[in-house]
Amino acid sequence: MRAEYDAFISYSHALDGKLAPAIQHAIEVFAKPWYRVRRLRLFRDQTNLSIAPDLWNRIEEALDRSQYLVVLASPEAARSRWVKKEITHWLRSKSPERILIVITGGEIVWQEGAGDFDWEKTNALPMELADVFTREPLYADMRWASDPTHQLTIRDPRFAQAILSLSATIAGKPMDELGGEAVQIG
Repeated sequence: MRAEYDAFISYSHALDGKLAPAIQHAIEVFAKPWYRVRRLRLFRDQTNLSIAPDLWNRIEEALDRSQYLVVLASPEAARSRWVKKEITHWLRSKSPERILIVITGGEIVWQEGAGDFDWEKTNALPMELADVFTREPLYADMRWASDPTHQLTIRDPRFAQAILSLSATIAGKPMDELGGEAVQIG
């Protein structure tokens, strides 16, 4: 099955209902050539799903056709049955090395000696990710974005840095190269 989406965004609607679309839009248009609508294509339920009789089947298809899974991690996401199902489905057929974590609330603590998250202190990830990573993953910390007065635009250096980091990984380009394109084109 060919990849139709560069990434699938998994998130809690309750906490990240405004952040998820901002991230999707920013990544899709970040440093795009003038002749393209978008550089990257992301799947997010609110923009890609139309009314259908089998919701979960449509989500599975989108996961199967995605190169990366972007998990917006928070206590709300850790409790979300949909986020849990999406991660479980992903791990059945794809590598955890294709999971990108963006923490939007709560805590993530790595326990070096155990080679896993410290599940007594970690509350932003669902237990479906226990014993999945062999090394500590690098993740984007966007907990600051939960401030409702904050503008989520590329003009904000913290938002731009997070988008650059995600976009570079998803596009398979070095950050400095993609960042240089953003300056030239943006």
